[in-house]
Amino acid sequence: MPYILLGAPAYQKYAEELKNCGFTPISLPSDERLNKIVNTHADTLIFTDGKAYIANREYIKNLPEEITHHFIETDDFPYGEYPTDTSFNALVIGDKLFAREKSISASVTDHAKKSGYTFISVRQGYARCSTLALDNAAITADIGIGTSIAAQGIKVFIISSGHIALEYCKYGFIGGASFVDKARKTVYFFGDISLHPDGREIIGFIKKNGYGVVCLNGTLTDYGGAVIV
Repeated sequence: MPYILLGAPAYQKYAEELKNCGFTPISLPSDERLNKIVNTHADTLIFTDGKAYIANREYIKNLPEEITHHFIETDDFPYGEYPTDTSFNALVIGDKLFAREKSISASVTDHAKKSGYTFISVRQGYARCSTLALDNAAITADIGIGTSIAAQGIKVFIISSGHIALEYCKYGFIGGASFVDKARKTVYFFGDISLHPDGREIIGFIKKNGYGVVCLNGTLTDYGGAVIV
């Protein structure tokens, strides 16, 4: 079964449910160099394009030994408040990588160059957690990043902002409230997406783009997504 890395709050709530979905859940340790909102969020602590995984060298030491060989170690790390907490928060769709150029980690940009990605600079530092990305389609409430994605010929569905819980904040993001299993062509939500004001349309857009939808129990909540290894 594939490993899935997720923050401690999400692990505590969903570990058993994720096991039943065919995953081996692993709880991510908090990184105290980060602010309390995102210090266990997978989309903040780890960069991944679904093939490579980049994380701080010291952080990797705290992960289970059986998965550490998958990671590219770096001395870069996200820390503090926005925007320095966004250094790994890059979004990959197809051969495009979207990130805030002034705050993204050098290790991520180096990986982008080596992998042949076209780097698209956006104003939104939380590029990954603000957006649910499929193969050539995306869902976001951020009009700025949605416009940048659409300009690259990628289908975008702009949804209503809010309606997603996030501890310590007024609301969270759809990317952080979900994760995508590309191998099984399924989008998983931390909570019931059908209760979102645009829920029916979100589900329809996902299915139209070739993916199924699974809603885990509870209120739709931004837990910082998850990383499948």
